[in-house]
Amino acid sequence: MEGFSYIIQQFDRGIQSRLISEQLATVVNTVSLVKKNPFPSLVNSIVVRLSEHFVGGSNSLRGVIARSLGQMDDQLLLVFSHNEVCRRLLIVSHCNDPIARGHTLTALASIACIAKENKEVHTFIVESLSSSHKLEFKGACSAVAAFCRLSTEFTRTVIARLSEYLLSSTSPIDRKIQIVSIFSKIQSDQESTQTIFALGAKLFELNTDLTFHSTLLSSLTSLAVLTRFSILDQLSLLLSVLSSTIDSSPCLSFVALSNISRLANHAHVWTKEHISKLGDYRHRVSNDESVCCALLKTLGVLARRRHPSHLSALQEVLSEMSPLYSHESMKIRAEFIQFSVHVFVCAPSDLHRQNLLNSLSFSLSSPLPTKIGVKMARVGGVFLTNQSVPDDEAVNLVMSLCKLPLSHSNAPLFLNLFCLLAQNRRAFILPTSNWATQAIHDGSPLPSSQLSFLAFPPFAPEEAINVNLFQKQPYTSLYEIARGGFRNGHWRSISLPLLQSMGKLSLSSGVHDWVVSLTELARSEPRKCTTSDMQQSLSSLSKAKKGFMRLSRSPLVPLPSFSFRYVEALEKTRLAQMHLLSSLSVFISWPSPDGSPLPLRPISLRTSSILSSSLSLLDDSISEWSLLLRRSFDGDDHSLDLIANEHFAASLISYGVRCLIGKTTPAPTLLNRTSESVIMGETRAILLWAASSLQQFGGRDGVITTKSVDHFFAVFNQLYTRPTFVPRLFFQSTRRTTIKLSISPGAEGELTVSPHMPVPIRVDGVISTTRKNKLETVIVSAKIHFYSNSLKDRVEVRRVDTHEGNFFTAQFLLKFKDSAQMDISVELVDEEKRKTWLSDASATLRVDVNM
Repeated sequence: MEGFSYIIQQFDRGIQSRLISEQLATVVNTVSLVKKNPFPSLVNSIVVRLSEHFVGGSNSLRGVIARSLGQMDDQLLLVFSHNEVCRRLLIVSHCNDPIARGHTLTALASIACIAKENKEVHTFIVESLSSSHKLEFKGACSAVAAFCRLSTEFTRTVIARLSEYLLSSTSPIDRKIQIVSIFSKIQSDQESTQTIFALGAKLFELNTDLTFHSTLLSSLTSLAVLTRFSILDQLSLLLSVLSSTIDSSPCLSFVALSNISRLANHAHVWTKEHISKLGDYRHRVSNDESVCCALLKTLGVLARRRHPSHLSALQEVLSEMSPLYSHESMKIRAEFIQFSVHVFVCAPSDLHRQNLLNSLSFSLSSPLPTKIGVKMARVGGVFLTNQSVPDDEAVNLVMSLCKLPLSHSNAPLFLNLFCLLAQNRRAFILPTSNWATQAIHDGSPLPSSQLSFLAFPPFAPEEAINVNLFQKQPYTSLYEIARGGFRNGHWRSISLPLLQSMGKLSLSSGVHDWVVSLTELARSEPRKCTTSDMQQSLSSLSKAKKGFMRLSRSPLVPLPSFSFRYVEALEKTRLAQMHLLSSLSVFISWPSPDGSPLPLRPISLRTSSILSSSLSLLDDSISEWSLLLRRSFDGDDHSLDLIANEHFAASLISYGVRCLIGKTTPAPTLLNRTSESVIMGETRAILLWAASSLQQFGGRDGVITTKSVDHFFAVFNQLYTRPTFVPRLFFQSTRRTTIKLSISPGAEGELTVSPHMPVPIRVDGVISTTRKNKLETVIVSAKIHFYSNSLKDRVEVRRVDTHEGNFFTAQFLLKFKDSAQMDISVELVDEEKRKTWLSDASATLRVDVNM
């Protein structure tokens, strides 16, 4: 491949330079190079070349190469010349220079993922543990940690050597600490794990150094969590340590409790006795704030796990610790309230609720340090949005906070808390809206975007909105308020005037185009269900779509494609709605001049054909929303729910038309929501009402009357004029997944083949994602379009597993008799949600047949 060949030539020119500075710069740039082009042939060539120059280079060059290899992360998994790379690095291990051997060990630690089963490497690392040189020993520890993390066999090999070193009385304590920290991420079998825990118990008794004890306990806890079957043994050890040190060593007690808290995430291994024993320490830790908070945090984690068998024990501990509701230390009180809220969510009770209401009211009214205040407000939000707290009691607490002066030190906390409450429970909207409106009138320095969200909540009437209050804000605040207007369904009343004001400012080209496109989008909000309103809305959507399309194709900073696709789906929906309303408007029954309704009458069969002509446009809009939903892999739950609502609304209109003209069709189903909010609850109520109303048409014989048309129009009008809430994904993605593709053979996307022989084509892909759960499977599709005869077009599909969730390879063996174009696309299989998502990844290969 010419592109890769050029990269290799540039790399060779830099690494072979006579200037050491150019050599070092080339190696440093190699990291970004392989991350930008993470394909097997290129990565393998570069890593092999680095190992070659590692042998003949200076120690400074070796050090930079070792560090650079460590920064390549998952790209090293693409290297297939494992043995050759290891062989070259091991050449340096035979020299007499301990610094060179130290760099070699660091380099081997960096490439552990591809050298984990190499026996020569294992032997060299184990032997290096006896080195007296500081750098070499540090490199050996780094290599041991890296290989133990990946190889059970290596762990079995090295454990005896580590035990011997740790039990030796002559070994320096700082080196022992380095080795003990290795235990935290060891991959081992049951026998090796039991050996490590037995060694750990012995080491704890033989040593008295606090840092050593702390590191040892933390490492053993990490190992227990990693192996799972040792959690109970580690829990017993930690409780024993806590019992013996709680009075004499607060520092070690804190370390023990911090590690117990980590084990609390695995509540299934805990018993009532464990919880009761932990609760018995409540009186012995009251004098030390950090230890007491660690104990409460552990209890809170156990409560959050909601294990049924723990509930009674946790309630008993909670009742015995109830004086902490009013503890003088706000830090202890905050941790206790958090623990109490977690128990309340599992098992609500009247006494429990009143204690929490009183404690939260008093605590939030008192000046709080920022960190404690944030925790208190967050926990208060969880409690007040719980359905077991009556609306009147929750609102009374909020009202008491609203009465405090806006200059109160906790006012920013109240703002965040009120936004959370108003977003999730309708009862909080009125008091928080009045509070925010007063803050705006008083010129409060609180963030105007959050104040506007509270002052003008979703479903607020347009006449109640006074956007002139914000005109003097800086343009960054104007934009944030306008964005909030889109998300709250106030496109025209809030977003449009603010964006028009921004459009008059001197902005950069890209920002100006974005603001102009948003202005057109805001202007497209429906107002009345009339053809003229729809025409104006459609015109604005068309202009907005063109603007977003231009921005998405920008060579500098391209806009994510979701914005353009979302507006395109709105445009197709509006076009279908306008066509349908044009067909209906002739037949809608209007009252007679004297106010009495016109008599019911059948409408000609011609109406059925007119209405049927709208179905193709309606189906196009439904398909567009469905496609948008499948392309929103990185969307948050609320965004996905909003898109699903739009899809359901379009499906309802299509279903109503089919029922109206007598075509039997199953009713559309509204997907279960994955997010909770006032917006979601109110919107779904409207959609479910519309679905129920339209289902009355089911089973009709196709006879259309003015009454049935009027009934359908009433539902259609409600669906058209309801507020539309722009998903968060339109403005901001909380997750990001990108896929890079490479096709081989094929230089610069072109390939010449013989018509008589099949040609193997390989598609390599690299997945980069911020998601926690890695993708296990992808579907690679190759759409082959023949230039001479489109009837021969076909699609080849390969379902392949990913390697480490980051890389995949799809193989195609194809025979071409005519020149064609091969378009590659990738679908992502989400095992967690059991869905298949479309990605934006694409690649094209032009195949020329040499006759």
